[in-house]
Amino acid sequence: MKISTTASLKRRRRYRIGDVFFLGRTRPNLRSACPILKWTCPFFPHSYEILTLAHCFHYKIERGLVMDNNMISRREAYEELLESVKACKACRDRLHPSPVIWGNIDARIMQISQAPSLKVHQTQRPFNDASGVKLRREWYQISDEMFYDPYNFYIASIGRCYPGKTPGGSDRKPPRKCADLWLGKEMELVNNELYILIGGCAAAYFFPKENFSELVFRDLEINGRQTFVLPHPSPANRRWFLKHPEFMEKRVCEVGEAVRRICRKKPASPEA
Repeated sequence: MKISTTASLKRRRRYRIGDVFFLGRTRPNLRSACPILKWTCPFFPHSYEILTLAHCFHYKIERGLVMDNNMISRREAYEELLESVKACKACRDRLHPSPVIWGNIDARIMQISQAPSLKVHQTQRPFNDASGVKLRREWYQISDEMFYDPYNFYIASIGRCYPGKTPGGSDRKPPRKCADLWLGKEMELVNNELYILIGGCAAAYFFPKENFSELVFRDLEINGRQTFVLPHPSPANRRWFLKHPEFMEKRVCEVGEAVRRICRKKPASPEA
């Protein structure tokens, strides 16, 4: 098998299936650092050619990270999980399956909410409504580009599909079995620094029997990582905001500062 490329690793950002790249931060001897790579061009790091592989992996460089065997296994597991989530029809007896998933395993922030709205269900783009605008522009104070950058946010939910409306017109609660099936596996694979739980449903999944309002103002951790709990930025929660003015006065500033600090970190340089 022969797989080759002569494109510049510094300038090229998109790769075709079949391209295989390994990049070390200090330009190590790749033949010893990456056992499946048998030969490299002398003018590395700008380009190299792979002539012989013990195994063929189809991956692309992402932010200059070293693609060692552990990362390969993690990425393979995530790709399999992603396909399973997208094909999931576990709740087809009660809703129209159309799972929404956004981000990648190197996202720095994992945001978990209740379930997609009808608009998100139709567009497959999370938080693309008025509540989403309030969340990212007023609370996080970041641009749409930063929010939808899959390296910044991995956007998940307790239910991956739009659950529909109750006879009274309110949103149905998502089935818990969706989170039981997929969310824990995603959390094992995504290498995030921060968790943000939005809404009472997401908070109750991780902190059952805890008072929601108290959780919003507590410093929490999940899997040893900093965690914030937020109310949903929907106008339906106006009464909660009026009852807890300290949220907008102080807590939302702390959350926004943490989000901006993480999002503004410079990505690893491909030639670093």
